[in-house]
Amino acid sequence: MPAQQNAVTEALRNGKNNLAIAELRNLFKKVQQNPDNAGLYISFLNSLSLFCPFIATELLWRQGRIEHDPIDRSRKKYKEGKVE
Repeated sequence: MPAQQNAVTEALRNGKNNLAIAELRNLFKKVQQNPDNAGLYISFLNSLSLFCPFIATELLWRQGRIEHDPIDRSRKKYKEGKVE
């Protein structure tokens, strides 16, 4: 459903936040109606990441779509209390 994703992105580009949220809601309804459609689900998560990047990243990780745990900081190197 790239058209829906583009509708959300395009609405945001034009400063129409309420329309973008409405388009995201429509996409969510389609995911609910067709939960086995992986492409639709990923399109929804991509659009959701525009509003909620941490939630979308967590969902992508839990679905196995990204390799590392977004919360796990053990992969980062610490130096003097700062993350590099």
